[in-house]
Amino acid sequence: MNCFIPWLNRYLSPGDVTPEEADRLLTAAGFPIEDETALDSGAVVLDVEITSNRGDCLSHLGLAREVAAGSGRRLVAPEWADPPRTAGPIAKALTLRNETPEVCPRFTAQVLKGVKVGPSPAWLVELLEAIGQRPINNVVDVTNFLTFELGHPCHVFDLDKLAGQSLIIRWAHKGEKLRTLDGKDRTLLPTELVVADAERAQSLAGVIGGAESEVDDSTTGVVLEMATWDPVTIRNAARRMAIRTDAAHRFERTVDPREIDFAARRAAALLVELTGGELCEGMLSEGQEPAPRTVVELRTSRAREIIGTEIPDAEQADLLSRIEIGVETPSPGRLRCEIPPFRHDLSREIDLIEEVARLKGFDAIPILDRMPIVARHPQESERAVTAIGTILSGLGFYETVTISFVSKQAAGPF
Repeated sequence: MNCFIPWLNRYLSPGDVTPEEADRLLTAAGFPIEDETALDSGAVVLDVEITSNRGDCLSHLGLAREVAAGSGRRLVAPEWADPPRTAGPIAKALTLRNETPEVCPRFTAQVLKGVKVGPSPAWLVELLEAIGQRPINNVVDVTNFLTFELGHPCHVFDLDKLAGQSLIIRWAHKGEKLRTLDGKDRTLLPTELVVADAERAQSLAGVIGGAESEVDDSTTGVVLEMATWDPVTIRNAARRMAIRTDAAHRFERTVDPREIDFAARRAAALLVELTGGELCEGMLSEGQEPAPRTVVELRTSRAREIIGTEIPDAEQADLLSRIEIGVETPSPGRLRCEIPPFRHDLSREIDLIEEVARLKGFDAIPILDRMPIVARHPQESERAVTAIGTILSGLGFYETVTISFVSKQAAGPF
């Protein structure tokens, strides 16, 4: 993940993080820096290594959250004024049908009319070029900006190029053809997900758009897609076709459907601002009912026991709240933690204990010369298993050790 320091500072107060401080804070938080590049302007881009379970940090806002937690700064989320919706009811401009909610938990569509496609403003060009993105036009650039600002990939269609003025999320037909934005003709499998119009596939869902509905200089009507997809479905399609896109990279690591509305509103506001278009009234949305937030209970004494150092209850609560975990104290020694939607990696007590240790700083954990381990006799159940094995082998039986990661076919003879 390329992190442009001036872009990172947009979401921090005070926004004065230096490259050296960002390097130190992110490395301490578990995100080592692979490379550092100084641009001609003097600004610096950090190449941050992100583990596969932390898709929330594949964005400048996500990295800013980690920097804020480690430095005591305040995280500043993007703010904007929602534009008026004056282009008529969206139902008269577009229809939406999601036939696969099991692999498309949430799909939203908004329509803009009177759009003027042209070059992006200097500030947007600067941010995208700094992280190695090629500016295309003010519509497409907004989608790329959202990918790296919030970690929410989105896509745009030319409204007038959609047959039947409709979008359908479905499985591809066997042998169905799709020319993608890279100019290649693809032959699809029935296990691959597409966004189609009334006649044909228009994009390979979550991976790459289609050339036939591409936004160009003649476009005046835009459909803004903001959605999320099943990670395995996206990964399988991207790998089979050898397509690596920033969108697929994020969807493979899970984009939560409960955050779609915020990102969709942000994208729509930017498109109105930069293109002069008008939004249709309403937003089309189809998919599953949103899941309730995950709640995990943490025993503060257990955290101290596992980490091996004294961290008071109040400090544990403060550390977790820095990364937007909702913390309550229902009883002494217990923290009720409500996990934010973007943290899919936190589902157990031990996950929260790891977060407490990470945010406290691993260098604060004492290193002992000797490990205080007391050797004990095996448990009765283990002793019984050993005794039974000894008796059976003495009677002439053979013991077979089965390997759990072989196929059923290979394991069958045993």
